[in-house]
Amino acid sequence: MFVRYLPICYLVFTIAIIGLISACNPNHKAKEIKDDPKKLAEAKKLLNKLNHKYGIWNNRQAINNWNDTSDLDRISTSLSEDDISKMSKPPNSGHLNSLEKQSILRILYQNSDYLKKKDYFGSDRYWESVDDVDDSTFVEKALQEINKFPWRSIRDYDVRRQFKKFSDEFRLILSHQQYPEYSELIAEMEKIYSTTKMCNVTVKDRCELVDAQEMWDYMRKTTNLNELEYIWKSWHDTIGEKVKNNFIKYVKYSNKIAKINNFEDMSAMWLNNYETDDFLKEIDSLWLKIQPLYNQLHAYIRRKLRKIYGKELISKKGPIPAHLFGHIQAQSWAEIGHLTSPYPNKKFPKITNLMIQQNWDEKKIFRVAESFFTSIKLNPMPKLFWQNSILKKPKNQKMVCHAAAYDFFDGKDFRIKQCTKIDMDNLLTAYHEMGHVEYYIQYKNQPIIYRDGANAGFHEAVGDTISLSAFTLNNFKRIGLLKHSAEYDYETMINHLYSIALEKVAFIPFAYLMDKWRYDVFQSRIEPENYNCHWWYLSEKYRGIIPPVKRTQASFDPAAKYHIVADVEYMRYFISHILQFQFHKSLCVEAGEYDPIYPEKKPMSNCNIHGSKKAGKLLK
Repeated sequence: MFVRYLPICYLVFTIAIIGLISACNPNHKAKEIKDDPKKLAEAKKLLNKLNHKYGIWNNRQAINNWNDTSDLDRISTSLSEDDISKMSKPPNSGHLNSLEKQSILRILYQNSDYLKKKDYFGSDRYWESVDDVDDSTFVEKALQEINKFPWRSIRDYDVRRQFKKFSDEFRLILSHQQYPEYSELIAEMEKIYSTTKMCNVTVKDRCELVDAQEMWDYMRKTTNLNELEYIWKSWHDTIGEKVKNNFIKYVKYSNKIAKINNFEDMSAMWLNNYETDDFLKEIDSLWLKIQPLYNQLHAYIRRKLRKIYGKELISKKGPIPAHLFGHIQAQSWAEIGHLTSPYPNKKFPKITNLMIQQNWDEKKIFRVAESFFTSIKLNPMPKLFWQNSILKKPKNQKMVCHAAAYDFFDGKDFRIKQCTKIDMDNLLTAYHEMGHVEYYIQYKNQPIIYRDGANAGFHEAVGDTISLSAFTLNNFKRIGLLKHSAEYDYETMINHLYSIALEKVAFIPFAYLMDKWRYDVFQSRIEPENYNCHWWYLSEKYRGIIPPVKRTQASFDPAAKYHIVADVEYMRYFISHILQFQFHKSLCVEAGEYDPIYPEKKPMSNCNIHGSKKAGKLLK
């Protein structure tokens, strides 16, 4: 009898349990408490005002940053500033280059009413609104408005989140203004980095000063041990000596700024941006998963280099000297790929040579990159991009040549600054930087305070994800560099994967130690006299790489990396090198270019999502 009614009993019991859970759930059928409509409307009105003015403020900061890194203030034109400032309208600038035009327009705006009233950079409405944003007081006044408004009691999540982000952002800006020395030190270190010259190693009888980049490029080509050691030592000694004292001061001001913003030190402030409580544990865990693969790559490279340079220089199981990788920081090992290839008879096409033979220029490089994005139904570069970007270093002009993308926060003006050279590396860099611009365009209609990546690693990953598709044989055929599709057999695939590993896997511990070292610096775990020793301790521990010559307490080798002197947080690149392969896998599956069940039929290493609307939609 009991068995007969068991299903009914079970049903009644289930209903009772659901009812009990519902009764215990405070949110179940509870009356939703909504914001007062008037108060919510006032909050949104204030946010609209803040977003509008902050957009103008950010636009000005972007212009200043662009001008500083492009060295616009030093541009000479056929007209003096006095002549320009007296003009009632812009000169006929058809004969001027883009840098000169921007310099003239900036001077005109600063010295006359013309551009403030006319639709030259934007609409009349835009320039009218510019007048009421005073760079020196805007942030302070805006923060006062935020503090007066009772936004913390608002229940609307999005509204409250915007206020919180504005509050944090403005407090950070004010702390920078409170310590102007902080920005001045960074600017000075960047200037030293971009202007420091080296003796040309190929000129034996005298010191012919050349740009450091010229020697770094030469380092990629030579296998002469004396030349490699000289270039490495010369750059590290010169830049370290010039920058070290400024860096020590920079650390102190960084931590002062962090404390003003309620953080223990600058490392805590950087980590807070990832909005994950156990972020460091996650990073450490990721590294431990990748480390075995890196160790195998390192052991393979060490064995190959021992055959080239001898057992006296490279031990059987020890670290490798840093000057042997063809890269000034040894963060990429791609330049020694031709010396260490698993199957040397299976040559990867010399893409750089083909680009030069076909008379590629910097504009074609970026047009080709653009065509990839548009093929997956992402956006073409806007007209202003082609007008304002600097894609080639101007002759006789000093400029920070580190490639960068810029958002000018007006929804129209996006740019890239790159001292483009005609080679495969610069082609892939163009994809990467244009990936940043595509991301800017995707979120251009968001409130200003939200116009950023989900985290810093996302931004870096987007462009690199596209580069993984671009760095395939079928893509090189598609863009006309290869006449016929090369056979993608087993040996070719292994060589291809190996070349990716030299660029991607070799980089991961470098990105990891960059900020592990800075976290220790900011947390005062190491004294300035031990900065360099600790740098090489971490390098040997995580990378198995040591300096090629003796270093001392006076040395400051971290300064050889631009991001150290430029105050650029670097864990983003570690994150991006994980994310890009996750993104790439998902996009390849969506495009039908990779089958995880039968990977041998369509290997992911040969996936090219070009032309896939499905992949583009997923990426959006």
